[in-house]
Amino acid sequence: GGRGGGGRGSSRPSREKQRRDALSRQQTARRDFADHARRVVKKTTTTTTTPASEGNADFDEEKEGKRTETDDAMATLETKTREEEDDDDSDDDDSDDGGELQLPEYMTDVPKDLREHWLCQPKARGQRCTIIAARGRTSAFDERGKSMRVMKNNKNNKKNHFQSVLPGGSYGTRGNSETFCILDCVYGEGIVDWNACTDGDAMEEDGGVDIGGYFVVLDVMAWNGAETYGCDVEFRSFWLQSKFASEIDSPGVSRDGHEYPMFPAPMFSCATVEDLRQCYEGARMKSFGGYACDGLLFRDKRASYTPGERTPLALLYKDEALCESCEEGTFRREVLERGCFLKVKGDGSSGELCAADDDTVLVSTRGLQLNPNVAVRSEWEGDRLVPRGTCEKKERRPDAFSAIQFYIACKTNPLTMEEIASCA
Repeated sequence: GGRGGGGRGSSRPSREKQRRDALSRQQTARRDFADHARRVVKKTTTTTTTPASEGNADFDEEKEGKRTETDDAMATLETKTREEEDDDDSDDDDSDDGGELQLPEYMTDVPKDLREHWLCQPKARGQRCTIIAARGRTSAFDERGKSMRVMKNNKNNKKNHFQSVLPGGSYGTRGNSETFCILDCVYGEGIVDWNACTDGDAMEEDGGVDIGGYFVVLDVMAWNGAETYGCDVEFRSFWLQSKFASEIDSPGVSRDGHEYPMFPAPMFSCATVEDLRQCYEGARMKSFGGYACDGLLFRDKRASYTPGERTPLALLYKDEALCESCEEGTFRREVLERGCFLKVKGDGSSGELCAADDDTVLVSTRGLQLNPNVAVRSEWEGDRLVPRGTCEKKERRPDAFSAIQFYIACKTNPLTMEEIASCA
């Protein structure tokens, strides 16, 4: 009962109702995702020149050694300027602000229809990003739509764009203007237990392999020009796994020019306790591709992909065991000691603090004038949130309501895997 409400003092509807309403909106909405996918790709390939040494994956950066007009054109997916983004305090710290990712809420309750309608996926530790492969190159963009520089082969030479065997993602697979892929990924760096790597010199003492940068693919929004935004999670998962099996990981596919390992994240049913435990224990023991996982993504299998939105139809679950499997002390540092960051309500004259996406007052400083352009770090003490000081960094944004609920739950009554499994 206590886990099903909208939250402490909140006028928000129950989480069950939020999920029902979100699914209903998706099912009644009719968006032209084909045009959307083309616009996304066009933004990253405004100008494209064919290098004289076509087929050389390192021509653009290593050989030319300088920034080109194409690099500048591919530097952003934003719909707002940097100044507008910095002045906007309406989104939380992992808001995309013009990015293409569908963001989850934190999981603080168990959906009543978990067994019938939900799937579970290991969430790799790292930075969420959008991968776009088109016109002979592949690029990564963070949650806000900014171009990312990714590490190659455990070196410090990071790249804005690279070669991959995705359709459209290399000189060998570039195809035409309708050949492109858009993927939802996690970018990680460092050691994985990757059996396919045969470089003996790179082996670590624990049997891991330092492969530099790698990508774990969570979802597919477009493959070889065919968009899948409007398809449900169950189909998109099947499509992703089948395409990787036949076109990427097949022994008959050449790996020449494929600069970064890519692992499609598996998807599990929530229908039985065995399925859930297989997903949870596999994530904790690094059984999926060898990469570290710090959470699980629960997803309503009927949901479509809504870019640039946070949805209650995707829920991020974290606990101490999963976080500690990445590195000792991770859960303490990143959850318990981090606290939460609140938004200053209005112009700051009321001294009231709330979540980034909910106006419910969570803390009142009793009329103290606050700066509305900063986030206020708060900690849970006893039975309430207590402000601990402001964060002047513009990139530190207030947390979403579900993230604040998650933090409070971790301090008071954390949701356990046993509770989730009991509903399966």
